[in-house]
Amino acid sequence: MKTKKTAYILWLLLGIIGIHKFYLGFKWWGFGYLGLFIAGSATFAFGIGVFFYGILVILWLVDAITLPGQVRKANENLAKLFRK
Repeated sequence: MKTKKTAYILWLLLGIIGIHKFYLGFKWWGFGYLGLFIAGSATFAFGIGVFFYGILVILWLVDAITLPGQVRKANENLAKLFRK
């Protein structure tokens, strides 16, 4: 069972690279966050990285609001998995 407390701690400390998404089982979103972070880091010196970081920060802030629902959805997905 996933908890909101753990999800928020991961979101706050490592959320910018998507660790909270991996914890909740949303691996493709996690890879998306990680990809944006890598792309932003690789192109920051050229000024393009600011665009990638901007998208990442917006997604990260949206997660601050939607995280309880994401935890609920992750727990529902786990429950379905174990019912089979």
